Amino acid sequence: MDVHNSILNKLTEEYIAISGVEGIFWGGSSCGCSPEPYSDIDIFIVTDNTVQRRHVLRKVNGVDVEIFINPLDRIYKQMEMEIEEIHDYWVIKIYAFSEIIYDHLGKAGQLKEKALEMFGRTFSDINKNRDLQNYYNVYDAYQKYKGMIHRNLHWKIMYYECIKYLLVAYCYHNKLPLIPWNKAQRLFSDEKYRNRYHLKDIPDAIFCNLFMYCLTDNEESAMHKHLEQLYNYCVSESEFNPSECIIIK
Repeated sequence: MDVHNSILNKLTEEYIAISGVEGIFWGGSSCGCSPEPYSDIDIFIVTDNTVQRRHVLRKVNGVDVEIFINPLDRIYKQMEMEIEEIHDYWVIKIYAFSEIIYDHLGKAGQLKEKALEMFGRTFSDINKNRDLQNYYNVYDAYQKYKGMIHRNLHWKIMYYECIKYLLVAYCYHNKLPLIPWNKAQRLFSDEKYRNRYHLKDIPDAIFCNLFMYCLTDNEESAMHKHLEQLYNYCVSESEFNPSECIIIK
């Protein structure tokens, strides 16, 4: 933590000297927890509209630091979109649960309060077109996966692609927060990590079990069986019909 504090102090001094900076948040896995191997430091800088949006990657004292610079107006709009359209709490969680390390005129504190309030809100109703598009993506990936098996080609890329699309479709259809593909295995299996991630809900036990079987069972016939079961389970509860599917663009 001493290394982190040294880096945070250095970056805070650097960025508060920039006109238009309203607040600085420290978030991500390094905040409030023992650092894990290969973890970086995430810094979120909120500004007025005079400062250009940026995503900066730096190495400070040998540690990777990601810096996200965004104006307050855009952050508030993004949080509203997450509830009404995106169906996720990604940006909301950043400002609700990150630590404020600099606050100019209280605007960072106001943002944190608003983010915490929005984290308690539920998502809007699902959009039928988006729902159908998600299930079409699942169907298309599954057909390509089966086609590669039929042609004796390497099918594992499409196998995992299909699981990824199934995760997105299932979460959106059931009004669950979108679960990052690269974190799903750990989020489903590790309650402590899930709590640290502030994940409000996860898919039901049937989905989670089949999903984990798909990732952990390396015997080929079992992999095919588990994916077929996961596919059938997800698609059966949707309105998607491959015989006739109309998606309005």
